[in-house]
Amino acid sequence: MSSGKTPERTITGKRLRELQEKEGKLAELQRQYDMELEFVKLIRTGMSEKQIRQLSSGGSCARRDRQAGGTPLMEDEMRSVEVVVENIRRQMSQVKAEIEQLRSLS
Repeated sequence: MSSGKTPERTITGKRLRELQEKEGKLAELQRQYDMELEFVKLIRTGMSEKQIRQLSSGGSCARRDRQAGGTPLMEDEMRSVEVVVENIRRQMSQVKAEIEQLRSLS
């Protein structure tokens, strides 16, 4: 090792970087999750898709390229959002487990 670092310090540095990456990913997933839940609330209040689009710059309504009319969102749209929310929830659980595993190795 020409850098003078011991192998343990190199591994610890790699773990730290990996931990920071996982924590960043978790923060992004949390942001997406919060946006999706807000979208669910808007659907449940009966807002039209046009109104929701005006309030939201991301999340489900921005991803979906549907007509921009003032028609109420349908029940299938709600189920679609619920699937997205559940997928994000699963990803968050997985990343949290990976973070805990990395912390226990340190």
